[in-house]
Amino acid sequence: MQGASLRTTSFAWNFDEAVTTNAFGRFHLWVPTGAWQVNITAPGYSPVLIDVEASREDGIETDIVLSPSV
Repeated sequence: MQGASLRTTSFAWNFDEAVTTNAFGRFHLWVPTGAWQVNITAPGYSPVLIDVEASREDGIETDIVLSPSV
């Protein structure tokens, strides 16, 4: 989905990163190593909060499903 917003939340130090998905629904969100929560929002859809564990060695690939808001 193009135009969805992703933002890191709930972390112990002052770091904030936000991105928007491209025309193919893809995104790249950089965060330091550790546990993070990512909030995903898009107009007309219910927000989603996911937990991710970032490491130095590997990226994380995940599919996120948004449900239409009622």
